[in-house]
Amino acid sequence: MIKLAEELGIEKINFHNLFKTGIPRDHFTGNIDISIKDWFEVKEEIEEKVENNEYSIPVRIPSSFVTKDRFIRNPEYYGYCTCKTKSALLVHPNGMLRICPLLIGTPYGIAKYYDNKIVWDDSPTNELRGIQMNKNTPCATQYKHNKFGKYVPVCCSFKPKQNEKIWQELDWESKTTGDKIRTIIANNDDNEKNKIVDILNKRKDIEIVAVAKSPEDTYDKIVELKPEMVFAKYDFGTSMNGLDIVKKSKETLNNDIPVFNMISNTEIPKDEMVEIIQIVGNKMNTIIREQTEERYNGIIEDYKEYLNQFIKL
Repeated sequence: MIKLAEELGIEKINFHNLFKTGIPRDHFTGNIDISIKDWFEVKEEIEEKVENNEYSIPVRIPSSFVTKDRFIRNPEYYGYCTCKTKSALLVHPNGMLRICPLLIGTPYGIAKYYDNKIVWDDSPTNELRGIQMNKNTPCATQYKHNKFGKYVPVCCSFKPKQNEKIWQELDWESKTTGDKIRTIIANNDDNEKNKIVDILNKRKDIEIVAVAKSPEDTYDKIVELKPEMVFAKYDFGTSMNGLDIVKKSKETLNNDIPVFNMISNTEIPKDEMVEIIQIVGNKMNTIIREQTEERYNGIIEDYKEYLNQFIKL
């Protein structure tokens, strides 16, 4: 479709998708919906080509869904909603005024135009009823009565990096900060440290916010930067070890301590591990003995799956 639009001299192409999300539109769009998994494969391919300037025309493509772990890191960005931003108005031939396009075909709107006047809808059919206007949430229209596993739906008008006037005026793309897992790497072995940095730098979902070379520096950076995750050597060969980092971090940050992954080529004393778990519970994630890309990628994916399973929005 994009290539055809280019050949026809179309100036811009705008995509919508037709997921079954429990809205009236589901009844008249037939069976042309696709799975969320298939959608992400298509979307990511198109987005990569847009990023590489492989198209000669602007392409607007909706995100439609994001994983729960991404949403909780950046609710301000993914919580985009035409109702909350008051950035769109649909005016229908019958006088219905509506904000959310997903409610087309329903009695829901915000007002009606008749007798040369606009009359606000104060009845239960006002589409803004039940929407948390001052809170960043998944798309209220699609999420009220539906659950999508590890995904949450976002506004159908949420189309990243678009050049639409309202997106630009709201400077919405500036809200993308905070989308990655902010991470600290702590290791006084330069070879190990550089290997971990190289592995994690390949991932689009990780932001390395600091590298530390001592347990004291690790603690200071944890308190200062408040990362989500730490990869720390357990034994630096000094009087302060991984247990001490955890204890001091807990004393200072309480529940805001990060998730800890301890790097150790030898057995960590069982009593020390028991104490760490007693202090931080499930914030003690794992022990790493293999410094391989497969191991680190597996840790991050397992962590994200854990979040997506238990996060409630």
